[in-house]
Amino acid sequence: MDFWKFCKLVSSESDLVTYFQERGVLCQAVTCETCRREMRKQAYSEDIDGYCFRCPTCKRRRSIRHDSFLQKSKLELKTFAAILFFHHAETLQKHVAELVGISEQTLVDYSNFIREQCSSLLENEAEMLGGPGVRVQVIYLMQFDESVLSAPKLTRNQHARPVPEKWVVGAYDTVRKMGWIKRVVDRSEATLSALISRWCLPGTIIVTDGWRGYTGVTRLGFQHEVVVHEHHFVDPVTGVNTNAVESYWNRCKKRFKRM
Repeated sequence: MDFWKFCKLVSSESDLVTYFQERGVLCQAVTCETCRREMRKQAYSEDIDGYCFRCPTCKRRRSIRHDSFLQKSKLELKTFAAILFFHHAETLQKHVAELVGISEQTLVDYSNFIREQCSSLLENEAEMLGGPGVRVQVIYLMQFDESVLSAPKLTRNQHARPVPEKWVVGAYDTVRKMGWIKRVVDRSEATLSALISRWCLPGTIIVTDGWRGYTGVTRLGFQHEVVVHEHHFVDPVTGVNTNAVESYWNRCKKRFKRM
């Protein structure tokens, strides 16, 4: 959605409510707890959103946010929509707070909430990568790599708070041009094997570097190809490399820095 369509959307309470209902942010229907009839959406000027659910029988009202994750939120829907819009546009948070007219702490809380919802959706509905294949069928080639997300910084202050290392594992399907990254507590064989078996289809060709944590890949039933980075980044004999997943991870890190 471009900026002008967004401005037109938030200028109409009715259109904005409908937009969120069609995308599952708000419920499209609510059942009355008293008479068990379906409550209908109705204009209601006393509500912050301009609409409510109202039972046609007992006339009982419910907030248009009833039974949604915005039920306890006090922000106007157009303000929440603006946070979503600028979050998607990767606008710096300090600028978003000024543009929307809320405190930076409130924006941080909502941004973290949005990320949690996206993470939950990806965790539950993401596609598995790879698929059955053999050495010659490079269409099913998978690549894995691990990278450090944060590292302790050198400082002269001996009492400074230490920054623990945070590692992520990334996978990239070179055929479908899609992948995923996930934070992990360590790079042990057990952790890496669990991720590979969870997110890769049986028969996938797994390509990794020479890290010893990948030694369990073959025991999982996958074909395993290795390039030892201490010797070369592209195997001169087989052509095996992890360049695609490293490029994918670099694109992700650039996005983190922009935000």
